[in-house]
Amino acid sequence: MAPLASPFLLAFVALLAPSSLAQSPPSFAAPVVVPVGAAPQGLALGEFNGDENLDLVSADSGAGTVTWRLGDGIGGFPSAHSAPVEIEPVDVEVADLDGDGGADLVVANYSSGSLSVLLSDGNGGFAPQTSFADGSQPAAIAFGDVNDDGALDVAVAHYLNPGYATVLIGDGLGGLAAPTFIPIASDRPVEAALRDLDGDGAVELLVVSAHASASFLSVLK
Repeated sequence: MAPLASPFLLAFVALLAPSSLAQSPPSFAAPVVVPVGAAPQGLALGEFNGDENLDLVSADSGAGTVTWRLGDGIGGFPSAHSAPVEIEPVDVEVADLDGDGGADLVVANYSSGSLSVLLSDGNGGFAPQTSFADGSQPAAIAFGDVNDDGALDVAVAHYLNPGYATVLIGDGLGGLAAPTFIPIASDRPVEAALRDLDGDGAVELLVVSAHASASFLSVLK
């Protein structure tokens, strides 16, 4: 876990509640700027060290790292650390993959065609990455229990033409099975979600695609 030294920045704004939302629109304070790694593309929030303050993590596509900053509970993120992942990470999401109550990280590495899993130690740090092969150009990550075994699984949208999604079944200990490849009806998927849309207890896979001539939302049951 190395301290961060980087010129790249994220800007945050604090919402100031007006005296009456009916009378005036919300306003924002001046941005609070904090450094992260090179060419950040993904951002997520979680609670990494047990202090009940929100922390943040970025996927640094230009550095091949994730950077997390521990929150102080009053809008600041003074403590920064980074860890290597693989080539061109473009998305990072937070979920408890191993069932210990900690906020683990899953990272989509676009150019290396893989996912990186970094398990939380509960004290503001993460174990070194474990890499899982996941097809070409993974771009966006979603979580859900696809096979109803109580463990979180991972769905990934792959930014390709023709596009597809993958589902990697979680073992409840932080590991992921080999991906199942799922064709979708359109090109260039950029976002995914797993939700129970019809109330039957099983999750559906939603994938948003962005194409030069048309955009689509695919729903797979």
